Amino acid sequence: MAELLASGPVTVRSGDPDSGRLKDRYGRTLATIEVNGDVGKIMIAEGLARPWTGKRRPWYD
Repeated sequence: MAELLASGPVTVRSGDPDSGRLKDRYGRTLATIEVNGDVGKIMIAEGLARPWTGKRRPWYD
């Protein structure tokens, strides 16, 4: 993550890009971080994260 964030200019976009919500149901701020693309999508593509499926899952299978 540190290497990715240091690789270019960081942009923080407020809100969920799909729903437009600014906060989740617990009041937490929602945002997208971009550095040479969407950081979340890059981490998923590299196997360092997984997409939210609507429920919690353990990290091991």
